[in-house]
Amino acid sequence: DDTKLVVAATDNLDILLDDSTDPLALFTGQADCYGPEWSPDGSEIAAVCNRGAGYKIYMFYPDGTIVDSLNHTLPGTVEYVTPTWSPDGDEIAFSGYFNDVLRIWITDKSGSNLRQLTDGPGHDKYPSWSPDGTKVAFTRTGEYSSTSDSDIWVIDVSTLEETQLTFKDGIDSNPNWTSDDR
Repeated sequence: DDTKLVVAATDNLDILLDDSTDPLALFTGQADCYGPEWSPDGSEIAAVCNRGAGYKIYMFYPDGTIVDSLNHTLPGTVEYVTPTWSPDGDEIAFSGYFNDVLRIWITDKSGSNLRQLTDGPGHDKYPSWSPDGTKVAFTRTGEYSSTSDSDIWVIDVSTLEETQLTFKDGIDSNPNWTSDDR
């Protein structure tokens, strides 16, 4: 069995290989990292790391080599959170603070072709690609409050048409698709 698990911990990002208790350290003591996610083919890892210049999405090979960091020049303050790969591995969706409000963005894995997907009321976070890559589900909190009610929404990546899926009081969060697109 050649399984691997990537783990974000305080001041480091580790890969656990097979059943080993000795992790391969990607960033030990060099960065505060979180939200690591394997590419669909297992060849790369995307994670949000702060190496002293703010949080950015970094791309790693499983041996710890940094492939790239996704540095975008946007007006306002941007901090990247919750990266997630498209099913074909060509794009990454993420939440990013833009002028103090979380929005959902997508970019190709080289960091070019950045597009803002959402611009509704409140914070948009926790993106999740549909299995066919045509939609992104996400959590939207009400009216810019991180503690108010939240609901699940879906946006069509091509048309930017949004559909609200949940309407109840309370917190609905972290949508995740089944592999059969239901």
